[in-house]
Amino acid sequence: MHRAPTAEGAAGWGWLLRMAWRDSRRGRGRLLLFVAGVALGIAALVGINSFGDNLARSINEQARELVGADLVLSSSQPFDSALVPALRRLSPVQAQERAFGSLVQFPRVQGVRLAQVRGITGGFPYYGDWDVQPRAAVAAFRAGRGALVDDVLLSQFGARVGDSVRVGRLSLLIVGKVLHTPGQSGLSSAVAPTVFVPGALVAATGLVQRGSRVQYRQYFQFKAGTDVAALIKPFETRFDQANIDSDTVASRQQRTGRAFHDLTRYLSLVAFVALLLGCVGVASTVSLYVREKLAAVAVLRCLGASGRQALLIYLIQTAGLGLLGALIGAALGAGVQAILPRVLGDFLPVAVRVGVSWPAIATGVGAGLGLAVLFALLPLLSIRRVAPLRVLRAAFEADTAAPDRCAGWCWACWRWASWVLPTCKPTSGSWPWASARGWRRRWGPWPASAGP
Repeated sequence: MHRAPTAEGAAGWGWLLRMAWRDSRRGRGRLLLFVAGVALGIAALVGINSFGDNLARSINEQARELVGADLVLSSSQPFDSALVPALRRLSPVQAQERAFGSLVQFPRVQGVRLAQVRGITGGFPYYGDWDVQPRAAVAAFRAGRGALVDDVLLSQFGARVGDSVRVGRLSLLIVGKVLHTPGQSGLSSAVAPTVFVPGALVAATGLVQRGSRVQYRQYFQFKAGTDVAALIKPFETRFDQANIDSDTVASRQQRTGRAFHDLTRYLSLVAFVALLLGCVGVASTVSLYVREKLAAVAVLRCLGASGRQALLIYLIQTAGLGLLGALIGAALGAGVQAILPRVLGDFLPVAVRVGVSWPAIATGVGAGLGLAVLFALLPLLSIRRVAPLRVLRAAFEADTAAPDRCAGWCWACWRWASWVLPTCKPTSGSWPWASARGWRRRWGPWPASAGP
C-alpha cells in the first residue's frame, strides 16, 4: 500500500483511483446487490421511456393511417341539406358512412352477437392497409356483393367466408374477413367487432329509422400539401350550428399522442418508484460495507490519508458501481422495450417501430448514477470521522461518538422536510423547528450529531 500523497491534484486523484480499485477487490461480490438494485430500476425506467419515444415517433409517422383520410366530419344526425353542396365542393374524393349498433345473426351456426354495423360508400380508407382476406373481397364489397366481418366475430361462432350474416331484415353473403382496420386496435375489435355492409344497402336493413341512434361520417381526401385546417376554417361556425365535429390528421395525432404520453408518464413514475426502492437497498448495502471497511480506513489514516481522501476512495467505488449498474440497466431496458410492442400490440392503434432512444438511455444512466451516489453518500460520511487509533483499539469509540455536523444536519434536514412539506405556513410568528426547544416539542430529543 502506497503512502497517501500530501497534496491534492492530478497525482492525488490518480492515487485515489488506484486505491479505490485495489480496495474493491475483496468486496466486489458483496456489492452485487448494489449493482442489481440500480440495474433493475434503470432497466424499467429506460425500457418504458424508450417505448414511449418509439410510440410517439410511430404515431407521428402513421398519423394519416389513424384517421384513414385527410378530414373526417361526424354528426349524430344527417348533414344539413344546405351544407351538403358546399361540402361536395371541398374535394372530389369523398366517402360516406353510417354506423350504428345492432344484433347480427349467423344463420348457419345460429350465433347472435351485438356488433357495430358500418355502412360505407366510397373508397374509404384512403390511407393505411385494410387487411382483408381474401384480397379480392374489398372489390366485391365495394361493388355491393356482400359484407365484410371482423375475424374476431367469425372465430367466436365458427363462421367462415361464404356463410351469410343477417343484419335487421337484410341477409348478406360474407365475402371476406377483416383482420385489421386503420386506426383500430385489436382490443377495440374484440370488444366491439364490426360488420361492414355496402352503404347502399343500409336502408334495406330497416334499422335506420326515426329515433335510431346513428353516427353519420363523411371522409375527404385532398391533394398532398393541402392545409386542411385553413380550408375548413370558414366552415367552423356552420359546423358548430349543425353539431358537426371535424377531425383532421393533425388533431388526431395530437389527441392520440397526448393520451399515450400520459400513459407513458404514469408508467415512468411507477418505474421511478421501483428505482427508489432499489436505492434504499443500495443505502443498506453501503452501510454494511462501510462497517466492514472501518479498519482499512483507520490504516489509511495512519499512513497519512485525510478523512476527505478516505471518503473520496469509497465514493469513487460507489460512483463506479452506480455507473456500472446504470449501464447494465440501460442495456436491459433497451432489450425490454423491444418486447413491449408485442405485449401491448392489441392496445395500440399503430404498429410501433422499435429503435434505440438515446435520450431515454442518457436520462436513465444519469438518474441511476445520481441516485446511487445520493443514497450512498450519507452512510459514507461516517468514514471522515474514523480515527487512526482504531487500528490499535478495536473497541475505540471516539470515531463514532464525535459529532459529525454534516451527517447530523443531513439527518435533521430530512426530518425537517417531513414536517414542513405538509404544512403551508407556520401557526405563529416564528418557525417551531427553528430551535432545539421547538424540535423537542415536535420530535423529542435534539440529535447530538446535529450540533447546537
